[in-house]
Amino acid sequence: MGITSYTIWGPKDSEDPENLKAPQLPSLWEQAKSVTKATVTHIMSGMEEVTPEERQRRMDICGGCEYLLKEENRCGKCLCFLGAKQRWASQSCPMGYWESNTEGSVGPVDGP
Repeated sequence: MGITSYTIWGPKDSEDPENLKAPQLPSLWEQAKSVTKATVTHIMSGMEEVTPEERQRRMDICGGCEYLLKEENRCGKCLCFLGAKQRWASQSCPMGYWESNTEGSVGPVDGP
């Protein structure tokens, strides 16, 4: 049985997890720019959130994705925090696995 989901970890020298490299994350500045852009987009779109069913669908897709950084609950491709990204109707998957969805949203939601 081989390891199949280490795309973000760099070159795969062998099947041994000891040989895998840690993910190379962007600088804090780049991460700050990414979260700021996502937040501004969310605010400008009226802070709409997806339905609970759509959020679960997004969570299921992300849960099986090779870019999932499980311990941090972040996307390894765009580095967004998935708790917000999956909930916000204005957001989409950088790999195209799910799109933004303002038509099926529930509108602004107060509180977490």
